Amino acid sequence: MKPEMLERARRSGRHVAETLKKPIEEAKYIGDPGRCPVCHSNVLELGKTAEPVICAVCGVKGTLKTKGDDYELEVTDEARALSHILLSGKFHHGDDLKNISLKPDPRMAEIPALIEKYKSYLTYSRPGRAKTAK
Repeated sequence: MKPEMLERARRSGRHVAETLKKPIEEAKYIGDPGRCPVCHSNVLELGKTAEPVICAVCGVKGTLKTKGDDYELEVTDEARALSHILLSGKFHHGDDLKNISLKPDPRMAEIPALIEKYKSYLTYSRPGRAKTAK
């Protein structure tokens, strides 16, 4: 019922088949502009400046550039290697998690004392048990 969508699917299929015959370095993205050049997601995190723009899916960082009426995320080869979908990026991301996000807070021992005052804010109640039939 949508001939334009069928034509797009045919064009995409031909492109995939032709791309598989070439080295990966020659692969070209033919989809909508403005997507991540690595994973093709359109979910980009924008900061206060044009750089860096971060892909929310694969974590690649780049610069948002306008191209006529469209825009594109420009990514360097060094940044591309850090994408979470590539093996090199997975190792880098794992190191970031280990050294930053998952690193225990040095004040961890203070937590029990800090939450003590909150324990009295709520009182818990439990409904009575239902009587069972004999």
